[in-house]
Amino acid sequence: NHISETNEISESNDVQPSQLLETDELTEFQVCDTVDSIQEKPRHGRNSASGPVFGMTVDDLIFSYSAPDPPCLSETNPNIPSFSASLKVEYTPEQGRFVVAAKDITPGEVILVEKSYVCLPNTEPSNLRSRCCICLARTHAPIPCPTCHTVVFCSEACREEGLVHQVECCMLPTCVALGLDKNAIQACRVLVKTSFQKLKSQLPSLIDEVNNKPRHEHGFNENGIYDSKDYRTIYHLERNMKNRSASDLFVKSAKSFLLTNMLLGTSKFFVDESGEALFLPSKADMILVGTTLFDHLMALPQNSYAITEFQVNMNNHRYDAKQQNVAGGIYSAASLFDHSCNSSTARTNYGNVLVVYARQFIPTGSEVSISYGYSYHEDSLDDRTSNLLSDYKFDCKCEACIKKWPLLKEFPSKSKIKQFESKRSKKLEKEMTAQINKYRQTFKDFDERSKEHKDLNTENVQTVMCSTINFMNQFCELPNRDYFNVQKILTHCIEKKASSYCFRK
Repeated sequence: NHISETNEISESNDVQPSQLLETDELTEFQVCDTVDSIQEKPRHGRNSASGPVFGMTVDDLIFSYSAPDPPCLSETNPNIPSFSASLKVEYTPEQGRFVVAAKDITPGEVILVEKSYVCLPNTEPSNLRSRCCICLARTHAPIPCPTCHTVVFCSEACREEGLVHQVECCMLPTCVALGLDKNAIQACRVLVKTSFQKLKSQLPSLIDEVNNKPRHEHGFNENGIYDSKDYRTIYHLERNMKNRSASDLFVKSAKSFLLTNMLLGTSKFFVDESGEALFLPSKADMILVGTTLFDHLMALPQNSYAITEFQVNMNNHRYDAKQQNVAGGIYSAASLFDHSCNSSTARTNYGNVLVVYARQFIPTGSEVSISYGYSYHEDSLDDRTSNLLSDYKFDCKCEACIKKWPLLKEFPSKSKIKQFESKRSKKLEKEMTAQINKYRQTFKDFDERSKEHKDLNTENVQTVMCSTINFMNQFCELPNRDYFNVQKILTHCIEKKASSYCFRK
């Protein structure tokens, strides 16, 4: 029997361009600016790689992969280095910890850049053998693991960093064969990265923090820093233990027992201070590892993020361009965000680095939210309520749920100004018409240039979309189709800059 559990925080499914209005279709994306491009052409009846081809045309392209460096935060939060200075964390007994805007945040502004504590490619053999198991980059010239044939690396540097895999080397094929989910394997990776000796020395103080420190201080070190590279932040992730069913607790207990014994079988995890393998760990050591695995198995379904790659089929670029789930990762700082069905942010990935940016105007003091995979425009209120309660153990109280916003197909066809006094309303209506015409014309020009494979100025498009979002957030009745379309265009402009894979099929 397969032992599986698939919950992880993911973006909601992309709405296809056919669902957008008239000129507001998704556009194709050129691939001439990719960092690593390989072209394959038939030779003597067979395909063969010809290596990097510079100056190639889009029509020649077979596949192309881009893995740019992630953006940097202009100013970081002094207590949470992965956050920008525009964010701060607050706490209430009813809601727990949540993120708010420390100052006005504009659409498109990057507010979080965080590298995963651990990550894991999707465990299909084709994915494991074409993607670096450390940084998640696609690799067309893979470097094999020296002791197994399951995973590959993109560089010697990543193979050197791959100490985590050296312990799990003989475990991973068994985990895949048993159908263990990504969360279970990632829980094991967390322990391996932390190391047995470090775990053994840190756990007493971490348990003491659970019992004696206020909840809102969990994860912060003695200097008041919430560092996502610190195991402390992973250990203190929310587990929702009280809301678990007996069957769920039993399954997680069985997984932790299985993984503990698999770690024992590797002879590489249970080591003494000098790094020598312990012939037989004590019962106390086995219980410590097993219970810690159990704790992580409780936390990861709500705190593990899907890692995506922007994939474009160049033969059908309008209707086959989407964010594809390719891996999973643990991001303790991003886990501080709460969910909204009308989330004020969106996210993208640069390999194993998560980047969160604003897709709305967020005024000072307002909550900053992220999507856990359910959105008002594509999931009914009943479905959202049921799924969020089942998967994440809470009732959503966001604006879209309280006001019962409609699905996309029921959105008003025309944008309307909020109620103001008569003269101001007429002036704002003129401004709204001008804003809408400008964003539509900008997108039309962008679309025409992309059809001709010309250089695309996404920065200009992004600026116009951000300006339109700013205006609509402040003066228009929501939701409406124009607002939804502008957010989708902004999202795709930003996604194009991240890890992307263009191909023909």
